Amino acid sequence: MTGAVLVWNMGQWSLRQGGVERPIEVVRGHCLPWLTCLGWRSRAGGSGILLLFGDSASRQELRRLRVRLRLQGGV
Repeated sequence: MTGAVLVWNMGQWSLRQGGVERPIEVVRGHCLPWLTCLGWRSRAGGSGILLLFGDSASRQELRRLRVRLRLQGGV
């Protein structure tokens, strides 16, 4: 999934791509200093793995993502 945006809004994860936003559930995750890996599943039945490398977003955004994942128990 190229060019997708991971969104956290009001307690719900979603993926936005090409102007379409679809709700997802993060089912697992793993964080390393240079890589964040998320396994996800959509309500429509799709699933996938999202890889975020250290230069995919600002350090602050990636730090917030890692904290959110740890708080939700996904990592």
